[in-house]
Amino acid sequence: MSLKISETQGVGVENEWSLREQILRTAHQWPYPLMACILGALLALGISFLIPVRYVAESRLSVSYFSDAIFRNSDDYKNWEIGQLNTFIFTEPVLEATLDKLKNSEPYWERFSTQDLLPTLHVYWRNTGTWRLVAKADTPRHATQLVQAWKQAVLESLEPVLIAANKLTEISYQLNAIARSQVELTLRATELAQIKNRLSAWRSDALHQNLDQGIDRLQSWQLQILIAQITPSNPAGLKLLKTTPAMDAPGRDYIDWVEQALVLIDEQYAIVQAQIPILDSQHNEYFQQWQAAYQISDGLSAYIHIESIPDLNSTAHAERSSSLAALVGGILGILSWVFYWLMRPFLRAAK
Repeated sequence: MSLKISETQGVGVENEWSLREQILRTAHQWPYPLMACILGALLALGISFLIPVRYVAESRLSVSYFSDAIFRNSDDYKNWEIGQLNTFIFTEPVLEATLDKLKNSEPYWERFSTQDLLPTLHVYWRNTGTWRLVAKADTPRHATQLVQAWKQAVLESLEPVLIAANKLTEISYQLNAIARSQVELTLRATELAQIKNRLSAWRSDALHQNLDQGIDRLQSWQLQILIAQITPSNPAGLKLLKTTPAMDAPGRDYIDWVEQALVLIDEQYAIVQAQIPILDSQHNEYFQQWQAAYQISDGLSAYIHIESIPDLNSTAHAERSSSLAALVGGILGILSWVFYWLMRPFLRAAK
C-alpha cells in the first residue's frame, strides 16, 4: 500500500511518496523520536517543579454493620446508613472540632476556616470495611496533622451520636410495645362492647317470654361462650362460669346470670378505658424522647460500629511524582513527533 502525492517539477516530472519507503527511512532516523521523548520529559519535569506540590496523608477507619433486624430491603437500608455516615464525616461540627484541634497544635492553622478545610478532605470507601481518610496540605507535616486531627474529631463526634442511636433503638422497642398494647386495649374495648350488646339484646328478648320455662340448649351454649370471653383469666369471670345454670334451668336463672355478666363487663370496660389514656401519655413521652435522640443521632442507628485502625505508615507523600511527570512528558513528546511525521506529506503537498 502506498500513498501518492504528486508535485510538478519542470515538464512531466512527478514525484511519488511511498508510505512503506517512508517507514523504512524513518526507522533509520530513531534519534529524532528519542530526542522528542527526552525534550518532552525535560519540559514536563521543568513544569512540575514550577507548580507547587501538594502532599497527601492518609488514615483509616473500620466501619462495621451489625443488624439482627429484618427489613424489607436490608441492602438498601444498610447503604442508606453508610451514606449517612459519609455525610456526617463532612458536617460542620466535625470540621469545627478538626479545626480546633489543629489550632491548638500549631499557629499555622489560625488563618484557616472550615470552608478552607473541606476541599482538602476526602474519604474513600466501597462498602463496610476499611474507610480511607485522605487529607492534602502544602507540607508533609501539615498533611499528617490535618488527617490525624480529622480522624480524632470524627471518632469523638461519633461517640455521643452512637450513644443516642442506641437509645433511639431502645425507645423504638418501647414505642412499639406501647403501640401494640394500645391496639390490644382498643380491640378489647370493642369486644366487650359487642358482648354487652349481644347479652343485653338476649335479656330484652327473654323478658318478653315465659321466665318459668327453660331455654334451648343452643342458646345456653351461646351465652356460655359469650360470658367466657369476658374475663377468661379473671377470678371473678371463672367464678361466674362455675355458676352457669343447668341446661333445664328456668329462664329467670339465666337472666340473673346474664345480669351478673353485664355488671362484670362494665367493670372490665371501665378498667380498659382507664388504661388507654395512661398508654397515650406514655406514648407521647417516649415519642418526645425518640425525637430528641433522633436529632442527636443524625440519622445513624445502633447497627453501625466504627473503630480506629492503627496507621502502619503515617508519612505523607507528594500528590504527584517527578518521575510520573517525566514519563507523561516523554510520551507526549513521542506522540508530537509522530503527528509531525504523519503531517509532513500533506505540508509538502500544500507548498
